[in-house]
Amino acid sequence: MYNRFKLVPPVIATGKKVFLCIIDKNDIPIIYETINDREVRKFLRDPDGFNYMDGELKWYENLVDHPETDRVFEIRSVQNDEFVGLIGLHKIDWKNSTAYVGYMSRKAFWGRGYMTEAVSLIDDYAFNDMGMRKLVSSVFEPNVASIKVLEKNGFKRSGTFREVQFLRDYGYVNEIHFDLLRKEWETIRGVNAEK
Repeated sequence: MYNRFKLVPPVIATGKKVFLCIIDKNDIPIIYETINDREVRKFLRDPDGFNYMDGELKWYENLVDHPETDRVFEIRSVQNDEFVGLIGLHKIDWKNSTAYVGYMSRKAFWGRGYMTEAVSLIDDYAFNDMGMRKLVSSVFEPNVASIKVLEKNGFKRSGTFREVQFLRDYGYVNEIHFDLLRKEWETIRGVNAEK
């Protein structure tokens, strides 16, 4: 993975299909392109909005300045080092050992298991490296693919906020909340809780 002509960002975790690494500032243009793709935005908080390049640069600088509350990583393909998307731990609460898992990927990688593996890797990082006790996430109900990603990783439905967001083509939709406790993750991974 080392290229003497390019500084390679530190890798956080590696799976069979993807690896997670620190965001490279040079990748802001592809992040900007991805977040402004109408299909990618469809199930985000502001589906009809758009992001400016200057806003993406400020977002990046904020991540650099505040790793204690947000840790966001690039998802890259193991096969060819191609940018797949982003995954992060947000609203990190060190006192209660909780964090919110959020993610997005480029359309070219949808339905191929990349995000399922990326969520597995971020779960392992959160519980192993950060000592988290609980992870949470939420998905708008029509986003069936994202619901499957969380459920495949052991997240349980913990509640529903009804008709919270207007989405084009769907009207007002429910937001489904999920969580994953450390003890559940340990059972799934076969980790000995006595360690």
